Amino acid sequence: MYLITEGLEKFLMESNVFKNLSLKFLENIHEAEKLNDEIIILRYNNWLSNIIKKLLKKENLLIILYDDTSESPEKNITHENTIIINMSFLENEHFHLFLSSLLKCLKSKLNHIQMLNEKIFDLAIASTNVLEEKERIEQLAIRDGLTGLYNHAYFQETLNKTFLEAKRYGKNFSLIIIDIDHFKKVNDTYGHLAGDLVLKEFANILVSNSRKSDIIARYGGEEFSVILTNTFFEGAKQYLEKLMFKISNHIFDFQNSVFKITFSAGFTQFKDSYESAKDMLDKADKALYISKNNGRNRYTYLE
Repeated sequence: MYLITEGLEKFLMESNVFKNLSLKFLENIHEAEKLNDEIIILRYNNWLSNIIKKLLKKENLLIILYDDTSESPEKNITHENTIIINMSFLENEHFHLFLSSLLKCLKSKLNHIQMLNEKIFDLAIASTNVLEEKERIEQLAIRDGLTGLYNHAYFQETLNKTFLEAKRYGKNFSLIIIDIDHFKKVNDTYGHLAGDLVLKEFANILVSNSRKSDIIARYGGEEFSVILTNTFFEGAKQYLEKLMFKISNHIFDFQNSVFKITFSAGFTQFKDSYESAKDMLDKADKALYISKNNGRNRYTYLE
């Protein structure tokens, strides 16, 4: 669409310059200030200099017409998005063909630029979608499908990495293995869907009881594993005390049946005497075994 302002409508239409072109006439120059990425035709006056500069800031393309009664715009307006034409040239019988062709080319260029901008926008959206899908697939590879916690493989990889960092840089962490007590009884009494509910709610309580820096995973079945970063014995003990309190007061509700559960845990903290992450895992597992053999619903520490 070509936009014509500043009282040029009658003059331009009488000159037949814009015959067969699509035109929209604006009543005054201030309407044009709202436009962006358009072709604007105006008749130059000295007082329009500041307004023209405003229009150019919005990436409009200006065709400035002037006559001999006004000063040439070239002295005040120098911009690559302007075409300056003396109105006397309009009197040339072939000039309207030239200007019509010029406007069509410019319009085509603007449309092309608009199409490019739209394609760039679409590509940006597509790229974002691809990155989000990539992240989603990556998360599926390291997450447990039921609980949303990290899976066994990711936990093992992270434990090895955390152990090596602790060895090299003198960092500390604690490792906990947790097992839900009598989980088979839940499945046998209320069904496997109730068992799934217990696992998911237990996982949610674990997450709410942990920091973002901690690694929480479903180790397998009804077993969970936790890496407490930068945590010594006392910190791990407090973590388990708080978790036991929350679990003991949590009521599981499944199809009008309500029940409670308990858990057993074993834990150890990093020491330089450990030779591998597997040694730590074995120690925490032995501590869990002791808790289960001593009546469950408790935790045991081994070093």
